[in-house]
Amino acid sequence: MPTRGRLIAIEGTNGSGKGTQARLLVQALRRRGRRVHLIAFPQYGQKSAAPIEAFLNGDFGAPRDVGPYRAALLYAVDRAAARLKILAWLAAGDTVIADRFTASNLAYSGALFISTRERTKFWRWAETLEFETLGLPRPDRVIVLAVPVKTSHKLVLLKKARSYLRRGKRDVHEKDRSLERRVLAMYQVLARRDASFRVINCAPQGKLLGKTDVRDKVLAAL
Repeated sequence: MPTRGRLIAIEGTNGSGKGTQARLLVQALRRRGRRVHLIAFPQYGQKSAAPIEAFLNGDFGAPRDVGPYRAALLYAVDRAAARLKILAWLAAGDTVIADRFTASNLAYSGALFISTRERTKFWRWAETLEFETLGLPRPDRVIVLAVPVKTSHKLVLLKKARSYLRRGKRDVHEKDRSLERRVLAMYQVLARRDASFRVINCAPQGKLLGKTDVRDKVLAAL
């Protein structure tokens, strides 16, 4: 019976290079002879992500209007739609790289709370929902790409047009720089709370590292 595979989540604010680093990590691990699968959340274009696409376009209002609990449910259900596929890969002993996973709910919805006590209460609820109620596997390692918000906002504008966005190049999160700063701070708090997290400073001294330099840091963190 094969040993259970590893689930590695790549996290960070919008524009931090998660998709690029997830792909580079897959390539690096395959060169080492590993069986690797890449999955990205939200699963844009799939039925499970349709409510998320509406949310990101502002159809339900700003993130604070929607609220952390309702927003978290949208993303959790989308991940649950891929649960059996992920579990099958892990059961086969394969490595799964997730471009965003459960920590995104904790960081983005957690950033909406002013009260630390209420945020902690929400985190317990969200983790129970995803790992126990919905039965999603816990990541073995969570890699957080830390990029200054000013830099990540510039990188968002360089992205190709995203099919799910109908109103410009930024979604409801990307339009709010103060929210993105709080999200980055939440990832730092989560890393102090959970030993499976590793935060990678992608812009030491304010200068953005090259893609392969960041990839090497990701590999070292694994």
